[in-house]
Amino acid sequence: MHRHLKGRAAEVCAAVVVALHGYRLLKRNYACAAGEIDLIAQRRDVLAIIEVRLRGRGARVTGLESVDATKQQRIARTTTHFIKRHPSYTFHQIRFDVLSFGLRDYAPHLVPTIRWIRNAFTIDPSAS
Repeated sequence: MHRHLKGRAAEVCAAVVVALHGYRLLKRNYACAAGEIDLIAQRRDVLAIIEVRLRGRGARVTGLESVDATKQQRIARTTTHFIKRHPSYTFHQIRFDVLSFGLRDYAPHLVPTIRWIRNAFTIDPSAS
């Protein structure tokens, strides 16, 4: 399967995981000039900004490690854009999460893993 299609499939699976945990999915693939956010979900007064990662069998870094400082800043700027366009979320708690899908070798089988890291990173407001 093409890498792009695998990524989209992971985002669909992530949306299901988020919904099963009681979150309301607000946006998928929210994009602006600043960047893109894979999923934006709400539960009570929490606005979860979720980066979805798919890690292959031979991945050298985890899903969390793959979201570097540059990517974090891009997500933060895109979040600011989203809040400006949707001011009703201004007073929600913003949380940056990483939802990672991977494959692990447990002989003789490959076992899929799902790891949802809540509060995966924070953003220094003066750095945006």
